[in-house]
Amino acid sequence: MARLKLNINCYQAYILCLIEQQLLYEEIIKRLQYDFDVDISFRTLCNRLSEWKAPSQYSIFEPSPQVKALIAWFFYNIHMTNTNILANLRSLGYDIPNL
Repeated sequence: MARLKLNINCYQAYILCLIEQQLLYEEIIKRLQYDFDVDISFRTLCNRLSEWKAPSQYSIFEPSPQVKALIAWFFYNIHMTNTNILANLRSLGYDIPNL
């Protein structure tokens, strides 16, 4: 028997507002659970966002070639973690959102 499709369309405006705030999908799932007692999976959220033609959390920020070069340099030459790279880029004045 096929599973019933979870209807979260009534939360669409709320979810899209959180997407505009650049929250990670995991955080959106947590907020739906906390605020509305709605338990959805990562996959379900991704599917609904695709149906609604919402921007992907990864399409919001596109680093410049200079930032890409710095990331590569930090990673390959200094062996920094992602968290350290992010902190260093921000300390250099780059406005990098949480992804």
